[in-house]
Amino acid sequence: MFQTLVGKPLNNLKPFFSPQSVAIIGASDDLNKFGGRVLNRLIEFGFGGRIYPVNPKREKVLNLQAYPKLNSLPEVPDHVCIALPAKSVLDAVDECAKFGVRFCTIFTSGFAETGTEEGKKLQNKIKLIAEQSGMRIMGPNCNGLISFINNFAISTTGALTGENCIPGNVGIVAQSGGLGQVGLMYRAIELGMGISHQVSCGNQADLGVLDFVEFMVDDPATQVILMIVEDMGDGQKLRKVAEKAANKEKPIVILKLGRSEAGRLAASSHTGALTGEDDVASAAFRQFGLMRVDDCNQLIDYAMFLRNNRLPKGNRVAAITASGGHAVLVADLGGSMGFDWADYAPETHKALNNIMPAFGQATNPTDLTTEAFASSGMFAEAISIISKDPNIDVTIPVLTINKSVDIKVGADFVRKTSRPAAMLWTGKCLDDRNLTASSLIETNVPVFRDTLACLRAVQGAMNYGIFLRSRIGEKYKVKRPTKINLSKAQKILGASENSKLGENESRFLLEAYGFPSLKTKAAENEKDVVEFSKKIPFPLVMKIDSPDIFHKTEVGGIRLGINTTKQATQAFHSLLASAKVAVPSARINGVLIQEMAPEGTELILGASVDLTFGPIVTIGFGGVYTEIFNDVSHRVAPVVEEEAMEMLGELKGFSILNGARGLPKRDLEFVAGLIVRLSWLINDLHMEIAEIDINPLSVYENGKGAAVLDALIIKKTKMENQFG
Repeated sequence: MFQTLVGKPLNNLKPFFSPQSVAIIGASDDLNKFGGRVLNRLIEFGFGGRIYPVNPKREKVLNLQAYPKLNSLPEVPDHVCIALPAKSVLDAVDECAKFGVRFCTIFTSGFAETGTEEGKKLQNKIKLIAEQSGMRIMGPNCNGLISFINNFAISTTGALTGENCIPGNVGIVAQSGGLGQVGLMYRAIELGMGISHQVSCGNQADLGVLDFVEFMVDDPATQVILMIVEDMGDGQKLRKVAEKAANKEKPIVILKLGRSEAGRLAASSHTGALTGEDDVASAAFRQFGLMRVDDCNQLIDYAMFLRNNRLPKGNRVAAITASGGHAVLVADLGGSMGFDWADYAPETHKALNNIMPAFGQATNPTDLTTEAFASSGMFAEAISIISKDPNIDVTIPVLTINKSVDIKVGADFVRKTSRPAAMLWTGKCLDDRNLTASSLIETNVPVFRDTLACLRAVQGAMNYGIFLRSRIGEKYKVKRPTKINLSKAQKILGASENSKLGENESRFLLEAYGFPSLKTKAAENEKDVVEFSKKIPFPLVMKIDSPDIFHKTEVGGIRLGINTTKQATQAFHSLLASAKVAVPSARINGVLIQEMAPEGTELILGASVDLTFGPIVTIGFGGVYTEIFNDVSHRVAPVVEEEAMEMLGELKGFSILNGARGLPKRDLEFVAGLIVRLSWLINDLHMEIAEIDINPLSVYENGKGAAVLDALIIKKTKMENQFG
């Protein structure tokens, strides 16, 4: 039996990062062995708690008393490290659980990462022990953790030396040891940044990246969290953790690996074909307020600017330099990033003109010319003047090769100003070789050596500030729309024997969620056609009605502009014949007779279930060009109307909807309402529905709504249901 923890998983990870006692199973005197390196690192790092080497063949290991077995220790250690061959790991984990250990880290490889059935089976057994005992496990196949705040390191990484253990407020969570500890942590420390905690968690058999991120969100020592992940795990949990981080104004910056869509299952609807796994991840990150970057350099740059917890209140930026070329470069790059190089207030113009040479210009960005550093105090005075300007949200002093007095002026300003500021320093110090970018970064000055890196970091902070401000108040609180009949929708789904609901069944289900519907009749024979054509005003649209034909235009399954009963009967027989030739095996219910909707702008509105993030909703330009242009936007369901409007605004063709070049503005609010309703439909029924495809959705002029011209709903198979 497992001791003390049965059925009580430990969600408070504070003892995991700051244990009072640690045991290492597989500890060794040999520093060529993993167990030797982990123990040596723990000692060298200055851990102040009790250390218990476990090795049945030694009385002492690295001058510490050794113990033959875990249960021979004088106490149950807070944290146990396992550094044994894969074949011995399972017994060691079982021993930990039975002894009542709360936290365990498994360094050993040879589990699910091998891709073998045996490796997966062994890892599943580890996971089962964690579930049954309540013990929390990191790994296997991990490189441990380093808590600079607590002087606790269980890792073999060479990225640590005795000289770089100054703690800071940047937390790092990665699956990879090499990327997390060398590509990110080591290089950040080398630049002068301090780290609070770093985790390389490996295969995530139990504890995963989001558990560690949530700990750092709650940790008062951590202000910015950097993530490097291959597998996000639970997208809904990410949403909750991100919401908690936003409430505490703790930025999360993420490098998501594995952008390839190779191996993604082919989709049978347009929506599925447009829902790229990586596209969904990017959209979810934006929705949750996470900042996605492309490499480790950007992670470091963002953290450098964000760690001072001074978020811009807007996008009005000022830059001040003595280099005309730099002024033009920052203006060009910043303009392409959405920076507003705002005009200075009149009093700022006047004050700058009073101190600048006649050939200088008090514009923004401001070129003080080389006189700024030839004239004593001009640079300091100019920065002071600009810092008081009410039109500016962020200030960027730009230096090149300067004397220490001027570099310190820029650094002191950036460090002490109440507004966000970043220092762009592309050169060196002329008179003090010890004054470097790293020496300034160590004193919490964000110093950038590259213009683009600097502006990207400022842009990320501006976007995060906008995200936080937009979430204030009621408008982003998720609310279920009125006029939703869930039970009716469930009955329609349950009554259908088809894996794909035809247009008519799909229309009924959408109506249950408040979607408008065109007047439609289902004709099974010529008599029905004659009768129904008298009840629906001409002109008519007629479509083949089959659960096996879901792209009607591709099989000649649509007839438009029918103006007489005779034309309707001819179309009925023509449609049946075309369908029989195109898809001989298709089940044919008959033909749908529908009022012909007025011409509008065609969109596609869809929903599907992502493996990571669960139910999602998609909007894009529709019709026959849907997959050609691939102009779409995604969100995790459910969404609020403001998020739906943001989706529309993200479309490359948004100006068409918004009345560009004299075109009539379309009813965007109505479409946003439909996006919200569809997001709730897939949110409520994602265990039964795999995909929803409304294509096209015809959108009319402002105030005149939209019409669903065709729809397809695909039900989940039993296997899909099994895996959610």
